[in-house]
Amino acid sequence: MLRERVEELDTRLKKNWGACQLCPIGFYATKHVLVEHVGFDDPYLQKIERCPLLFVGEAPGESEDVIGRPFVGKSGKLLRDSIDLLQETLSLKVPYSITNVVACRPCNGPNTANRQPDKKEMANCAPRLIDIVRTLDPVCVVALGHVAKLALEKANCHYGLHGVEFDEFYLNHPAYVLRSGGFGSETHKVFMQELSEALKLAEEYLENVHSS
Repeated sequence: MLRERVEELDTRLKKNWGACQLCPIGFYATKHVLVEHVGFDDPYLQKIERCPLLFVGEAPGESEDVIGRPFVGKSGKLLRDSIDLLQETLSLKVPYSITNVVACRPCNGPNTANRQPDKKEMANCAPRLIDIVRTLDPVCVVALGHVAKLALEKANCHYGLHGVEFDEFYLNHPAYVLRSGGFGSETHKVFMQELSEALKLAEEYLENVHSS
C-alpha cells in the first residue's frame, strides 16, 4: 500500500540525499528539502495504492532552506492556501505530495541570492526525483513552472519512467502568480481553474478506489 511505500521512500531519501554534496549548493544548504506529504495520515486513505497528486516545483528558496520543507515561503503560502480553498469549496479531500526538481537552494555561495538550478544540478538530483515519482506512482503530476516541466520531460526521456503513467498538468509557478498580482488576480484565477482540474481528477481516483 502507498503508506508503507511513503515511509520507505522518506527513509531512503533521508539516507541517500539528506546530506548530498554532489553539487556546491549541497555544501551551502542549511537543510536539504526532500519531499512532503499532506493528508496521508487519514484512515480514509488506507486502501489507496497511488499518490493522488504530486506537485513538482523548481527549487527551495530561503524559507525552505531554513525550515527544510518545500513551499513554505510566500509562493508556498499561495499554493497551499489555493489548494485548501479549492478543497473546501469543492468538498474534496485529496492528499498530495510536494517536492522540487532539486533538493538544495540554488545560489552562488552563502548569503547570496536565489537563482534557477543549472543543468548539472538538475541532472545530479534527477535520480531523487525519479525515485519519488516511481515510488509514489502518482495519478496526477502538477509541474509548477517551466523548469519543473522541462525537468520532468528530461527525466522521462533520458532516465526513463517506464511503467509509470500519470496525467500531467502544467501551471504557472506560484512565484509568477505573486508577481502578477497575487491572490485574487486574473492570473491567480487561471491558476485556480487549472489547479481545480487536477484536484478533481485526483478525487475521481479516490472515489473509484472506495467504490470498488
